[in-house]
Parts: sequence; C-alpha cells; structure tokens
Amino acid sequence: MTRTLHKLKDSALRAAMNKDVTLHDGGGLYFVSTATGAASFHYRYQIDKRTTKMGLGPYPTVSLADAREQHKYWQRLKSLGRDPKTARDAERAGSARNYRTVDNIFTTFFETHKRSLKGEGEAGRWWSPVKHHVLPHLGHETVETLTADKIVAAFEPIWTSKKDTARKAFNRFRMAMEYARADEAFDLQIIEDAFRKLGPQGKHKRVSARALHWKEWPPVYADLTSSMTHTALKLMVLTVVRTSNIRFMRWDQVDRRQAIWTLAEEDTKTGQPFRVPLQKQAITLLMQADRWRDASGYVFPVPKNKRGVLSENAFLQYFKRQNIDTTGHGIRSTVTDFLRETDRADQELSELALAHQTKKEVTAAYFRSDLLEQRRAIMQEWADFVTQGAVTKIINAQQDKDTDRYLRFLETLDEEALRKVEAGLPAYDVDKWYRKDLTPDDLAEDLPD
Repeated sequence: MTRTLHKLKDSALRAAMNKDVTLHDGGGLYFVSTATGAASFHYRYQIDKRTTKMGLGPYPTVSLADAREQHKYWQRLKSLGRDPKTARDAERAGSARNYRTVDNIFTTFFETHKRSLKGEGEAGRWWSPVKHHVLPHLGHETVETLTADKIVAAFEPIWTSKKDTARKAFNRFRMAMEYARADEAFDLQIIEDAFRKLGPQGKHKRVSARALHWKEWPPVYADLTSSMTHTALKLMVLTVVRTSNIRFMRWDQVDRRQAIWTLAEEDTKTGQPFRVPLQKQAITLLMQADRWRDASGYVFPVPKNKRGVLSENAFLQYFKRQNIDTTGHGIRSTVTDFLRETDRADQELSELALAHQTKKEVTAAYFRSDLLEQRRAIMQEWADFVTQGAVTKIINAQQDKDTDRYLRFLETLDEEALRKVEAGLPAYDVDKWYRKDLTPDDLAEDLPD
C-alpha cells in the first residue's frame, strides 16, 4: 500500500510558525517549527534497519516545493542502496564552506529572522548583544570546533554582571544555532550543556530609568531654546512619546487641523496604531518647526546625519551637559507620576496615555476606544503645568525690559524734573506716560502663541 504524499499546504506551515509543532508531508518528509522562531524541513528514513534523519534546510528560505524536490532526490538515492546523509556529507567534505562559521550562520539567520522584528531590525538593537558579546569570541568558530567550554568562556564575563544583555545574547545564539542545525550535522546538546555550566544568573534586580520629579520640570523646560534639537525635545516632553518617535516624526503623520499625530503600528511597541493628542503648545512648536521642512518629510531633518534625522543621543547629551538627571524614557516615568500623584488619571488612563500595552490580547480586541478626548484633557493639563516656567520666564524678561526702558526715560529728565520724580510729586504723570506709551503689541510679540 502506497503511503500518501504531499499532505501539507504552505498555509499550514505559516500558521505553525513560532509554535512547537511537527507536521508530516508523507514519505518521511516532515516540518518542524519551534517557539523560538526556527523552522525547517527534515527527511527521516531507514537503511540497514537503522533510522536516520537529515535536515533539508530552513523554512521559508527552503520552500515546501524545494523540500519536496530534495526529498524526491534523496529517496531515489536511497532506492539505489546509498545512504542519503552519508552521500551528502561526502559531497560537503569536498569543499570548504564559510557558511559553517558562527559569524556566517548569524548573518544568514538574520536575513530570515528579521521579518519578525520591528522595522526588520533596522535600529540594530537585535544585533547589538550579538555583535559585542558573541561574535568577538565565537564568530570564527565552526560547528565542528564549537564546544560547550568555548561557549561558557564567551558568556561567563557578562553572565551575572550584565544579566539582561547576557540573556538576550545567549537566546539569540541558541536560535541561530538551531537554525543552522537544520542544514548542518552537529550536536545542539553542547549549547544546553554550556547553559547548565554557566549556572543561575541570580535574582534579577530591576533598575528604573533616571527621572526628574515632575515639580522640577517647568524650569528645565523654560531653559530650552528654539533650536531644532531643543524644539524636538520640548515636543517630546509635551507628547511623552518615545525618543525614536520624535526623531523619525513625519509631517504626513500630523493632522494639525484635528490636533492629532498618528503613529503607525510599526512605530509603537504594542504593535498597534496610536493617536497622540497634540496640545496647544505642541501645535505652536510644529508651526515653528515649519522653517525646517524639506523634501525628506521629516519634521526634524538633519541631512548630514546617516539616517537624516536627529542623533539618537542628542537629548541625552543635552541632559549630561546641563547635569539634568533624566533620560528620554525617564520623562515618561515623570509624567506617569504627575498624572497619578495629582489624581488626574487612574492607572488605565495614565498607561494608555503613554501607549503602554496593559490589556491581554483577547480583551484588547474588544476595547474599541482609545479614549482620545480623555487623554487630550489630561495631557493638556500636563502641558499647561510644564510650560508655566517658560511663561514666567517670558513675563520676567518683559518686566526687566520695561524697567530698563523706564530707567532710560528717567535719564532724559533734567535735574529739576528728576528731583520731583524722586520726591514722588509727579510720579503719577510719569507712570501715566509710560503705560500709555506701551501697546498690546509690545507685549504680544514676546508672549507664546
């Protein structure tokens, strides 16, 4: 009785991705997917009463049709009495293969894996732990020369001192090697042995981002200038978005008429679109930013930079120069405290204001409203609070300017008139002249819109 072949469909393979699943196509060809994101085809067969399995390559780099073609070839070879795996290993032994270095495995793996990353990993955060802590030590190794002790030696220096980084680097190393195993003959057990040898990392201690108390922000905001970097920072303080959102902000995302800035799903950590309400002060900043508008479409374009936008560390450098103990993420923590400590918002509304994911997936599917108008109200209160220092600074500057004008006017009086002024006799008349000379335009040109 002939066994059924070609049982699988590509849609079933896509649905199985990121799950621990094994699916059989028939004739010994099967598909294996893991929760870590690896997926591959394998061929299991018996020869001389011994069961052997061989990898046919990673999915989707190797398509279902490609896997079936390989399967057909190796089945035919087996029918001629040859061991498919032995034959393939002999073919490979005849030529040097760079693919089998850890460095090359990571490069190839990333091309497949990046589709699951935000922005296809363009920001470089996925690569960072690998680049700094894996490749310098293990990049030149091959699957033949790799041992558990070498893996331990690479990770031991950061295993307990940089726990998060070590965990990310090791998990990515494991994923890449699982990917390679689909096409390479080596024992994955060495990775698990290394993990056991490294031992526990110890209790994780969460470190909060540096953040100013919300009462300290008005004078800090008041000291910001009208430069591009400072204007961008002021807008970030008002809207409380992430640094990357401000740096890559585009004019086509902004509806000034409705006072809404819409972030696409690829621009948020939740993977959901998010509408940012723009306060009156934020709209004024965008009007000022019009002078930098160019063909790039960015609100804050810097053509000389590699990415054409503000540097990733521009705000941190300013905080460091001014000895301000906060970070971009710390601002978000500050505003959360402001909303909660002043009873302006409950936990759900304050979390939603910062585009935090607070709901389980099923619940979120039924949560239709993003509470835009409620968020608009509380974020306007934050804007009014944080900009009060800037308004006070402008008023004080205007008062200094007016006082200077008044003193210069007194210098124009002759001695007799000046004695009368000092005696307080014609003070009313001088004050009357001075205030009559001021016009609303004199004050308006220095006040914020």
